[in-house]
Amino acid sequence: MAVGCAVTSVRSLGVWWLIVRVRRLSDQEGQKLQQIVLRGSTSTVRFRRAMMLLASAGGNRVPVIAKLVQADEDTVRDVIHRFNEIGLACLDPRWAGGRPRLLSLAWATEAFRLTTGGVRPDTQIHTHMCYAEFGDIVQAIDDLDADVISLEAARSRMQVARELAAHGYPREAGPGVYDIHSPRVPDSDEVAALLRTGLKTIPAERLWVNPDCGLKTRGWPETRASLENLVAAARTVRTELSAS
Repeated sequence: MAVGCAVTSVRSLGVWWLIVRVRRLSDQEGQKLQQIVLRGSTSTVRFRRAMMLLASAGGNRVPVIAKLVQADEDTVRDVIHRFNEIGLACLDPRWAGGRPRLLSLAWATEAFRLTTGGVRPDTQIHTHMCYAEFGDIVQAIDDLDADVISLEAARSRMQVARELAAHGYPREAGPGVYDIHSPRVPDSDEVAALLRTGLKTIPAERLWVNPDCGLKTRGWPETRASLENLVAAARTVRTELSAS
């Protein structure tokens, strides 16, 4: 296994800076990380950590990686250091002293309803979730009683839409049709295909069209092109629905 430096010292404007980066990846490590990112993973922790490591191996610095995966810089540094110490085992966290205490779903849903419960009856309440095993918490999603929920779904090919339908979710939903963590611009045919998949389980009057998440990780040219394709796909599917 070829090993490179994990920390590099750079002097700029008379100040020494420490650049944290992964050591050189072995062929096996690189293939495994690419497999996780390209094919997706049932574990969002593994997926995000794999993205961090590949981004670092590609020469990106910690602030850039943190923006890419929407994490704080200390988390990115910790993951890189752990990889340099124990390799791919760092993809699966080993919480010291057991997992950290988790707030209950009942507590979270009650807090959400308390926060939104004082609005006017004609106010439409939207909420958003990404990076979750939605099927495991679909009852809690229902208990939020939000009018509309948007969720990450492009990479999983609309799995959450099927999970909502299996639960009998009664309100409006927007399973994402644009993977905003990839620089790739989806064409309108791809987005339309995802919308048609969503329509198999969510009625048209309750299906929203939206990206997976916010767009702060993307540049203007790719964002504009992707959203133009999203709008074109929505128009295509609406035309198909009106003709049927």
